[in-house]
Amino acid sequence: MEPEEEPADPATHTGIAGVLAAGRARVLHGDVLRQTVITILCGAIFALVLQFTVQNYVVEGESMLPNVQNGDRVLVDRLAYRLGEPTRGDVVVFRFPFQWNDMNLIKRVIGLPGDIVEIRPGEVLVNGHAVHEPYIRFPEQYRFGPVRVPANEFFVLGDNRWVSYDSHQWGFLPRHDIYGRVMVTYWPVGNFHLYGL
Repeated sequence: MEPEEEPADPATHTGIAGVLAAGRARVLHGDVLRQTVITILCGAIFALVLQFTVQNYVVEGESMLPNVQNGDRVLVDRLAYRLGEPTRGDVVVFRFPFQWNDMNLIKRVIGLPGDIVEIRPGEVLVNGHAVHEPYIRFPEQYRFGPVRVPANEFFVLGDNRWVSYDSHQWGFLPRHDIYGRVMVTYWPVGNFHLYGL
């Protein structure tokens, strides 16, 4: 005959369960705290990386119509030209290259260093060849050049050629004044547009 098991002491059973429950609560609290700290650190690192690689700008003016509207918000890739060089057709944001004016402008790169740029009514020529420009609002109605783009400088034009204040008026854009390449128009949503991606 097997010995009978003694009934469990309810007080002891409750005591052990309480200790285990308290231990689980401490572990869960520690996990939540750890996850919260990790989330905050990741968010801070992400924000810091974004600060150095992406910048948002509000467009003022109509020089880039019909592609970029007055009041559009754009994201600019500030890392693109630390790793490479601007290419023809890039839409760039830059500091106006004269000290008497501290405004930022947005234009399209037309001429690269060493290129010969000429503008005739209805067309832009680079190195003697007409540039295909499906993005412009109205064709040019003026003459400019031919001129050779100096080393470390660029020739930029607005897409809305009739009203754009650009290289055909104030000259070449130094490389060091370019902030970065426009990646996307993100606001308003109806004007959403990706550039060269």
